[in-house]
Amino acid sequence: MRYVFSLDHDRLLIANICIPATSEDKCALAARQHLVSNASLMAVWCSRCALQCTHTQFSIDVSALSAPTVQQKASWKKVLLQNNFNIPLPDDFSANYDAYMDANYLRVTVTCASTFVTVHKQQPKLTVIDTFSAIGGHTGL
Repeated sequence: MRYVFSLDHDRLLIANICIPATSEDKCALAARQHLVSNASLMAVWCSRCALQCTHTQFSIDVSALSAPTVQQKASWKKVLLQNNFNIPLPDDFSANYDAYMDANYLRVTVTCASTFVTVHKQQPKLTVIDTFSAIGGHTGL
């Protein structure tokens, strides 16, 4: 059971949550789309949500491990064969599940490289007064 702090009621409320990587994926996607598309909800719940990433250079580490693992194949098999998400699958997908997964499975893991943020700010070394003072000093004023 999870609780969410409600800005409307100023207290914790029991929340129905969407658990990713289960049959509740539709719920999570729909909730995200609803939040992002509604400006008033974004203003209330994400008033301080600035864009988190301005760094767009990522290091890429290619793994030599085969993907997916046997456990991952087993966990995805039930979800994919039920096909509750209306994913277009080949007719022989259930018969050749392992071959399709070995040939087409791609795992991308995005991780935070550092919890530190480096901000570079340039500030002038000379102020306007220093500039006129230097000019006056060179001209003998």
